[in-house]
Amino acid sequence: SSGGVATNAIMNVDFRKKFVLGCGSDRSCRIWTLDTERLIHKFTGHAGKVCAGKFTPDCKAVITGSTDRKVMVWNLESGHRLRNISCGSTCNSLDVNEEGTLLVTGHQDNRVRLWDLRASVKQVKVVQVHSGQVTSVRFSKDGKSILTNS
Repeated sequence: SSGGVATNAIMNVDFRKKFVLGCGSDRSCRIWTLDTERLIHKFTGHAGKVCAGKFTPDCKAVITGSTDRKVMVWNLESGHRLRNISCGSTCNSLDVNEEGTLLVTGHQDNRVRLWDLRASVKQVKVVQVHSGQVTSVRFSKDGKSILTNS
């Protein structure tokens, strides 16, 4: 990569408020601001491609998922990693509910995992709903349902 330009394959993008997130095949994620178009953070720490990433609704954190079977939570202001969660399978997709309290992740092992983000992150439920890997997950607007795809 050269400066704020991502030269690797972008695996996932997200935007919220004035920020843009790009997750890459180079095992990193980058955050740019829309107003200045400048790179403000480059998150490194994953050992594999970063396939998924989302801002939390309050825009205080970024959550990323990777082929390294880990989900990481990053502080958007400082750029520091807050949590390193071992999830047992490649994370293909993730989403955060509107309250910022629940995380859903979709995995290569055909499973969907639900995590409680309050205080210490803990896995609440694991279900196998597909016969193939889960490629995308999304909370409904009211947070009562989860849409999955395989």
